[in-house]
Amino acid sequence: MANRPCRMPRNYIRKTETKYKLEDLQKAVEDVKTKRLTIGKAAETYSVPKTTIFNHLKKAVIKQPRTGRKSLFTDEQELELTDTRPPNVGENDIHTNQMVIYDQQAPDAHNHSSDISTVAKVHSAKTFDIQASDTIN
Repeated sequence: MANRPCRMPRNYIRKTETKYKLEDLQKAVEDVKTKRLTIGKAAETYSVPKTTIFNHLKKAVIKQPRTGRKSLFTDEQELELTDTRPPNVGENDIHTNQMVIYDQQAPDAHNHSSDISTVAKVHSAKTFDIQASDTIN
C-alpha cells in the first residue's frame, strides 16, 4: 500500500438554530418599514442578516424561522397520528402497558430472553386481534 498523508478529522457541525431572535427580526423589519433605519443599519443594530430582513419585507406575516430538516408530516397530520388508535384499543388498554411492565419486572437485567418472547406473543396477539376486527367489520 502506498503511504497516504494523514488528514485532519472533519469538524463540521450542522447549524440548526438561528443566530438571531424572532423579536429582533420583527423590530428590524418594523424600523425599516417606518424608515427609521435602512436595511443595512437595521442588520447591524439587531444582528439579523440583510437578506433575511429584505425577504421579510416582502412577506405580510413573520413566522418563526425553521432550520434543520423539514418535517415529514404537517402539524395537523402529527396530531392526527398521535390521537388515533386501532378501533378495538381503548383509552385504558393494557397492551402497551404490558410491554413496559415486562421490561420493568425482569428478574435478571442481563437475560431478557423470556421477557422478549412474552412481549412478542403479546404483540402478535394484539396484531391478530386488530386484523380480525378489520375483516369482520
